[in-house]
Amino acid sequence: MPAYLEACFEEANGDAAFIAKALGDIARAQGMSQVAREAGL
Repeated sequence: MPAYLEACFEEANGDAAFIAKALGDIARAQGMSQVAREAGL
């Protein structure tokens, strides 16, 4: 996730919406990971 976010910062060229989407992607991925762990997957 840190590498993904770093790449997004490089690609964003100051576009706050692009960074916000990347942060949302990370938040969703972490949430999905948590659900998978709780489900024993």
